[in-house]
Amino acid sequence: MNLEQWVQNNRDDLNSEKPDPSAARELVSVTQREISDANSVFSPEGKLTHAYSACLCIARSALAICGYRIRGGARGHHFKSIESLEYTVGLTSEEVREIQNYRQARHQSIYDFACIVSEGKADCALRTAERLLAKYNEWIRINFPDFV
Repeated sequence: MNLEQWVQNNRDDLNSEKPDPSAARELVSVTQREISDANSVFSPEGKLTHAYSACLCIARSALAICGYRIRGGARGHHFKSIESLEYTVGLTSEEVREIQNYRQARHQSIYDFACIVSEGKADCALRTAERLLAKYNEWIRINFPDFV
């Protein structure tokens, strides 16, 4: 499946917009802040939450560059944002699944159980966010050099 097919499958949950480099840059700025925050927080739950938020911002930024935004209030908007990374920046389905696992762990740590995130899982989430940012920057440089 490519991005156009993914968009067709999810058209009810997407808004088509003019590609917005300034919104994308703002989201990357938030991503960098979230990664910095993840590096400075003490609890594994906090680290994972910040790392996951960084991944989510990258997904939203990539969609903005491609001219889309997940509609506010769309069911499963975080899930779909993360899923889009396979069709925008080219993550593998395994990489997307890993981030989806962080999404679920974040949700559980906030809404269901305290202290369920291990330090190791939180560290992996942070490394994933850092790699995703690097991959995103490379994707932008190659595919959208005018946006850099």
